[in-house]
Amino acid sequence: MSGCASCTAEELAEAMTGDYAGAIDVIIDAHSHTVENDPVNGTLVVQTGGSGSHVGKLTLSFTEEGVAAEEELLSPRDLAAITPDAEVAALLDEIDGSQSALLNTELGEIDAALWGGNVGVVSIARVVETNFGDLAADAFLAAAAEYMTENGIDMPLVSVENAGGIRGGVFGGTATLGELVTAFPYSNTVQMKAVTPAILYAMMEVSGVCLDGQDEETGMLLQTNNSGGFLQIGGFTVVYDATRPAGEGHVLSITLDGETQPLDREDDTRKIMLASNNYILGGGSDYTMPAGLPKEAELGGELEAVQDYLEACIADGSIADYARPQGRIVMRGGYTPAEYTARIRILDGDSPAAAGTQVTYIADGGPQRTATVDGDGFIEIVLADGAHGIRLAGGDEDAYVDNYLGFGLVEDAFRAWPQLSLLRP
Repeated sequence: MSGCASCTAEELAEAMTGDYAGAIDVIIDAHSHTVENDPVNGTLVVQTGGSGSHVGKLTLSFTEEGVAAEEELLSPRDLAAITPDAEVAALLDEIDGSQSALLNTELGEIDAALWGGNVGVVSIARVVETNFGDLAADAFLAAAAEYMTENGIDMPLVSVENAGGIRGGVFGGTATLGELVTAFPYSNTVQMKAVTPAILYAMMEVSGVCLDGQDEETGMLLQTNNSGGFLQIGGFTVVYDATRPAGEGHVLSITLDGETQPLDREDDTRKIMLASNNYILGGGSDYTMPAGLPKEAELGGELEAVQDYLEACIADGSIADYARPQGRIVMRGGYTPAEYTARIRILDGDSPAAAGTQVTYIADGGPQRTATVDGDGFIEIVLADGAHGIRLAGGDEDAYVDNYLGFGLVEDAFRAWPQLSLLRP
């Protein structure tokens, strides 16, 4: 799924006409994590895919006739024979050694993965609610609630975290500081500003700008674009109609926690405290609504707030509440939530597991269940509506399934079948 931009690289290249014809020789595209090497209206558009699958080598040749551009995609195998520069390699080893002890610091055990970053080429928190997004938003709530109590501030409190700020997840059972640094690599700070219901509605409309349809039978969202500005939320529930055309109001309702009636979208007087990071509250990702509002407080680093909250949840056992998304972002477009059957490929080494193999799996850190591998190397499991993390008993490999994103339902250009490997002595 590509970024939900108002102008794509291809559109920019096509727009270079008249006085601007030939003005751009190369566009190095990004964010969609796709492979591109295509001439468009005399401009070469290039991109190297995602997850370190390739390195792009772009060669520019300057002659009297102009600039000629050529890109070559290099795979890890192509680069294997390159001898690293000794001085650079030594410097990298020194940096890695100085940081490894800190990044390997264990924060505690979790029974279910916290999902963020990419699953394949899909940055999941940019499209749907994730359990890591819930936890991050609640970390902001906790920090803001403490400040409000200490300063005698009495008003409703909500929080948002942009999906583009959640770059990874926590997997494998033991949470480490390194995983949090990977997930929250920016030096953002947590801030507070008072907003109105009208502003909150406007922000959630921006959050849902890429919504573009929903399958009525499976619930799968049909959009092919996503936005780093999609908001993970705390302190309220938002209901979207994913089928409405952009600009016609995707947001059906916003309801604060503890209240039964939705907020009035025209209300520009009631005050609600919003906790978020400085990027969003400063107008990033088209969130111009809160940018000019006065800042109530600055509460410290985003990473530190998430770390403190995660460690507290592990210590008191409430981390179990984040085994899966909590239903704060509701997608409605003719679909009625229901159980669904997900398919997961089971591997035995590099090959599909043999038909009839019995496997024991765990969903969302819950009780053990069993399933039988079919003739195509898959197990089929019935799950409640929404996202789940699946792990084989005794293993530390996590698979993500979600009917709203189609993982476990289909395989296509965006989604591969979830897979897990059998444990061997």
